[in-house]
Order: sequence, then C-alpha cells, then structure tokens
Amino acid sequence: MSVVLRWGPALAWMALIFTASSLSSEALESAGAAKASRSAPIVANQVTVHLIEFGVLAALLYRALSFRRGVFVRWVIVVVATTAYGASDEFHQSFVPGRYPSWPDIAFDTVGAILGSSVALGWIWLGRRVRPSTQ
Repeated sequence: MSVVLRWGPALAWMALIFTASSLSSEALESAGAAKASRSAPIVANQVTVHLIEFGVLAALLYRALSFRRGVFVRWVIVVVATTAYGASDEFHQSFVPGRYPSWPDIAFDTVGAILGSSVALGWIWLGRRVRPSTQ
C-alpha cells in the first residue's frame, strides 16, 4: 500500500477537524450546530461529535501505521497521538472568536480514540482470522 493511500485519509480527516474547529461560535450557531444555551441535548450532541471525530481519526491512524508486530504498542501510540491532536485542537480553538478550550472535550477525544482504535484493532484481527495471510 502506498504512503498516500495509507496516510491520506488520516491527514484529510485531521484537516477536516482543524477546519471545523476554525469556525467561530457565530458561524456554528448560524449553521445550527450550536446554540448559546447549553441545554442537555446540545451537550450530549457535542460529546457525540467528539467521540465520533476522534474515534474515526484513531481508526484511520491505526490503519495508517504499517508495522504488523506489536499491536498493543500500535494501539497505545494511536491513542496517545489522537489525544495529543485533540489537545492541540483545543489549544487552536482558544484563538477562534467565541470558542474556548475545554478539558472535558479532551477527555471525550481520548475516549473516542480508545473506542476507534479498539474497533480498528478488532476489525484487523477479525480480518486476519477470516482471511489468513498467505505468507
């Protein structure tokens, strides 16, 4: 698999996250993605968005890492890298008008990273069991 095919989806997803976090709170409100009041459904929606965003990123990063041995080490690297990207995303938001960094968001990013990389690990494991390597 070429480097572009391996890393392209993960890098594109990271760019999408960066672009979305660059939107001001006014732009998000006008798009209907957020409201001024923090009601329970809005907070639950934000949690879901963080879990999905960073779960997908973790799965893509897990896929991008090419080495076959040390699946637990790869899992740890992916969770740490995804969490670090989530933290950098929160820092980036501190420069966006109407947005602010949030420790709970980083925690949800981490949970998403754990879930996403675990799903990727399970998917790869299952694929190897169903279709064994010919080597």
